Amino acid sequence: MDVPWEIFNVISCHIIQSNSFGHQFKETSACIDVAITNMKKAVFIFNKMNLDGVLVSREYLLKKSFESSSTAEPDEATHRCEVVVTEAQPLTFK
Repeated sequence: MDVPWEIFNVISCHIIQSNSFGHQFKETSACIDVAITNMKKAVFIFNKMNLDGVLVSREYLLKKSFESSSTAEPDEATHRCEVVVTEAQPLTFK
């Protein structure tokens, strides 16, 4: 999603770079790449943009649960998915 430069600058300078762990910052003449390489850092970033849990509680950030269909067996577990953030698969802001 394209965001205005001012919003990207606030996210980059005031949230991502507020501490030094879990990210790599690379700037070229055409682009700024911020690679988030730690899951705790990704949750930290989205939690700050989430007004500290007003919209979604911190434990559910970057996760989604799917209820079983009404025809499913009652003992079937709820399915869930979660964003994966690692050194090999970073979350990237450009």
